[in-house]
Amino acid sequence: MRKLIKRERSENFDYERLAEIIILNSAKDYCSAVKTLLRNPHSHTALQNKIEIEEFFRSKWFEVLSGVKLDPDDLIERLIQKAKSEADYKRKKRPRSEIRAENAAFFAKRKARITREKEKARLKAKRKEKKA
Repeated sequence: MRKLIKRERSENFDYERLAEIIILNSAKDYCSAVKTLLRNPHSHTALQNKIEIEEFFRSKWFEVLSGVKLDPDDLIERLIQKAKSEADYKRKKRPRSEIRAENAAFFAKRKARITREKEKARLKAKRKEKKA
């Protein structure tokens, strides 16, 4: 039977945990913004998020939360590399034939919908002619 090891909680444990969560969420948001910018370089929202998070990483508040002197430029560079590698992995993961098949299915559905709409319009016009 394993004994549960009780982790001693300091007075500031909850605050330390909160600071850790804030930093981790900022890093995730930053990676997400960079990935979005890689896919769509004209995304205004992603660019603004990226700039705001970079400002946070370079702020005194970040130093207080991290409790350690982290080099913000090094952190930003590592997060960009991580985002690029994840974006490349996702891009390379799907074979081209799968993408083509997906596109073909999309256009086939679209063509069928347009055909149905034309047929409905034709029948509606035909009914109008009978009434007149």
